[in-house]
Amino acid sequence: MDYTVRPMTIDDYASMLMLWGSSEQNLQTLDPAEDSYDGIAKYLSRNHNSCFAAEKDGNMIGMVLSGLYGQRAVIRKTCVHPDFQRMGVDTYLVALAQEALAKESQ
Repeated sequence: MDYTVRPMTIDDYASMLMLWGSSEQNLQTLDPAEDSYDGIAKYLSRNHNSCFAAEKDGNMIGMVLSGLYGQRAVIRKTCVHPDFQRMGVDTYLVALAQEALAKESQ
């Protein structure tokens, strides 16, 4: 499957909400403060090198939010649209996040 991956920005917020909305389980785990526009903007400003979006035909099909908290690396949230699950998208996004976090922690 062809798709592109790029660093996530706050301009992706609406697409991120649509992606999260593709799964009822994801909607149930949203935090009103941390997952708000301002919360995500703050998170991305601190962790801009380790958050990625996967796109196909201009639509976000997957994403990962990850960052460093002191000496600890955390994958905070990952999501793949149901139509693209079990195709390796999440595995690839998590591997990119792990690589980025390893570089940042050196």
